[in-house]
Amino acid sequence: MLKTKRPGLSPYWSWELALTRYYLGTRGSEGSSALEFVDAQPRRLAEAIGLPPSDGDAARTSFLGVFRRDGLVDAFGHGWSVRPPDSLPVMGYFNYLVLSCYVASVAPEVAQSGLFPERLREILGWDQGISSLEGLATLWKNAAVWCDGARAAGRDVRPIALPDPGWMKRIGHSIRIAFPSRHDLDRMGRSFSSLAAVPALDSHRLSDAVRAEIGRQRWSQGFIRAFEDFDRRRARGERLLADHAFWLAMAALRPPVERDDAGRRFELDVSTDADGLDAFVLTTDAEDVLMALDVSIDERPGSPVSVDLTLDQVLELFRGRSASLPPDLLRCHSEGFVPFVEVEWGVWRAARHIEGPSVRPLVRRRERPVGASAADRNACWRLHPVMSVSEAARLAVGTGRRDPLHATDVSRVRVVGGIRVGDAYLGRSGFLPTVEAVSGCDASIVTVQSTTGAPTVRVVAGRVELECAEPIEGVWRIPIEEAGSVRSSPALAFQRDAPERVPKTADSLAPGWRIAEPVPDGLTPTTITGNATDLVEASTERRLCDLLEVLVAAGRRGWDEAGLHRVLSVVAPIKRATWDLLRLLVDGGWLEGRVCPVWRARRWFLVPPRLVSFADGRTFALEGAAGGRMRDRFHETARRQCGSSGIQEGGAGWRVPLPVAEVADGVGFVRGMGLPVVQPETEVPPADGRPSFPPSLYSDEFRSTASVWSWSSGRFVGPVGGGGGAVVLSRLTTPRPNAADIYRIDTGDAPPLLLDGRSAALIVAHSMAGRALFRFDATLGAFDRLAHDGGLPPIVARHLRLRTLRAPEMVFGVDGSWIYRTPCSPADAGMLSGWLGPAFEGPSSDGDRGTGLREMAMARARGARSELLARSIWKAPRTC
Repeated sequence: MLKTKRPGLSPYWSWELALTRYYLGTRGSEGSSALEFVDAQPRRLAEAIGLPPSDGDAARTSFLGVFRRDGLVDAFGHGWSVRPPDSLPVMGYFNYLVLSCYVASVAPEVAQSGLFPERLREILGWDQGISSLEGLATLWKNAAVWCDGARAAGRDVRPIALPDPGWMKRIGHSIRIAFPSRHDLDRMGRSFSSLAAVPALDSHRLSDAVRAEIGRQRWSQGFIRAFEDFDRRRARGERLLADHAFWLAMAALRPPVERDDAGRRFELDVSTDADGLDAFVLTTDAEDVLMALDVSIDERPGSPVSVDLTLDQVLELFRGRSASLPPDLLRCHSEGFVPFVEVEWGVWRAARHIEGPSVRPLVRRRERPVGASAADRNACWRLHPVMSVSEAARLAVGTGRRDPLHATDVSRVRVVGGIRVGDAYLGRSGFLPTVEAVSGCDASIVTVQSTTGAPTVRVVAGRVELECAEPIEGVWRIPIEEAGSVRSSPALAFQRDAPERVPKTADSLAPGWRIAEPVPDGLTPTTITGNATDLVEASTERRLCDLLEVLVAAGRRGWDEAGLHRVLSVVAPIKRATWDLLRLLVDGGWLEGRVCPVWRARRWFLVPPRLVSFADGRTFALEGAAGGRMRDRFHETARRQCGSSGIQEGGAGWRVPLPVAEVADGVGFVRGMGLPVVQPETEVPPADGRPSFPPSLYSDEFRSTASVWSWSSGRFVGPVGGGGGAVVLSRLTTPRPNAADIYRIDTGDAPPLLLDGRSAALIVAHSMAGRALFRFDATLGAFDRLAHDGGLPPIVARHLRLRTLRAPEMVFGVDGSWIYRTPCSPADAGMLSGWLGPAFEGPSSDGDRGTGLREMAMARARGARSELLARSIWKAPRTC
């Protein structure tokens, strides 16, 4: 239950420590000001032990369970306390004081009696209560003295401002410091329930209403103190007040929100794809919405479906006015202002109100852009980049939006983004969470426990961004200051590596989905025989290592394509290289793609790790998505079996690690790893010079040309600038999200050929056009891709990977260029040349010379010597 529990402490002392830090520490929302009121409601007890406020009932049960009758008699009856364990910075009886405040503020439906001792008995569920409360006032006075002594000793402890007990000499301190008291709850419900029920609760309006009621009714000192503290800070211009006890008590008066959508799910997200374009994804289980999009729901009726949309399709969906569309978003659309708020790292979701200091607004402009057609109803809409709320408010002035962008004018500190690993975050550069506060705040970072690495913080427009040069592990606290005082101090725990776990297969996660790239026709099974030679202990390039850990930590159920490209863009040295970085993961055996057969969606799934056992029974390769911990265990297990391990020597760029081990006891090695074992069985295509693939599942009817392959630039370009040859390769798309893209190859003298896979289409088109897509270099023992796009089918890439025990690599140059290179033996180069025909330029004296010159030019672009002369440089391990 207690997430803050220290090992070796009993529940009583764990609660004592947690409550002392929460109420008396200076890193809470009240900062270092005196403790003038105590909100002991269950939601606050939950926050004190690190649970969400919704777990208040569970926290209350745990808290009440630590008290025993004899201890309560000693504390409340005589003012006695137990000496805390050594080095524990607590007074020893603060639990009892918080309990007394809870008893003073408990609602009548929890304990009906108006007598303090009787309510105490009812709350604890005892048959017999206690008769004396003489010691309670003594405990409060001792607590104030303890706080003063702790402050004098230099500790960060708030003083206690004891209220005047009045005529209640025994329980007066508890009754008057508790907020809200049981009588306050009743008065608040009568006086402020209608105010709290308004859609946007405004702090100025709330303060005015409460100030008018203060003199009309008899409020507790705790209520008056809480309100005065809240109002004083509001008047100073502070905004981090959403966690203030007074605001929370007022917000708790709101009636439960009744959903009018029958629990239906509707999430419209936008992110940036690999090409820097805005990619919309709608996730919904509303059948009428899916039917409006022509998406079939026969396969999984009632289950949420994620559909890729364009901006035009989003706007047409809003105009359709389906019954299941959220009324708030329909209202935003009609007003011409749809805010998108960040819900996770790089993902922005459409919402009526904004949380946090930044937003991406979709805005309808009054003037039609120059050159836009009068019939184009969507031309006036524009999705803006990330901006501050104040900038967005200025944009909203020119629309029909009249109410505030925020649901309220107060804010709270939120931790957003990051890659969750259980109760911690993954401590990898570029993937750390962000702490959202308010403009004008300040932040620092404090080490809490033994840590590895040194993160830094940077405040940008109210967002506290964490950065690290190397992987970090441990716990840090982020004190957020406003108006010169610390108002919140969230503690963030980090782990260096992702947990070791085996993901589910793509077929089990996406049943019925087809593979992203079709399998070539005419494959022949073969078994690879080979052994590991020239193993080295080279580490993976650090940024690629960060990427692999992120994939293992967050990809258990797969990645949608836009989400995966967001991750790839963080680590890619060149933003244009994210597609090839994805190909590197596929060809390296880490990811496999699946395409939905009934709507436009493609997802990528981790390949479960497995051991490939070669013919000698002593050589093994670790294939699949094996994170850092599993790779370390692979090498450690090999050492325990009196063997050696590493990766195959060679290469000069980014490549996914393929660990290989040679051991004396193969059976013991397999038992120690506990992974499935497969034989090195692959398939090779026929050497007929005519690569072929199964035809597309779709026709080109009702499809339009989205892009055309440019033979001169080696990439897909717009329909106008492409082509330029006897063979024309086009990418065809549909105006509605009910089918994936297909590719058409036109030769002019034969019916067009329609294919489903991008790489398959490029291979066939190059072969038909007599143009080389790949060039082999026997000196390098690899072939390079000559265009900016394309690759081998994954099943052929796996054959080469197991034959060479090396994955493909990307060699980056400082001039913004890169080479996509695949290790290959001369025998396999002959096989590929026989299959691909003119699309594969095999070894020849001229070809070797040309490739050597090209390699020297790329080396010069990297600012280094030729790889032919400096290959040993790349053997040096890199820190990861």
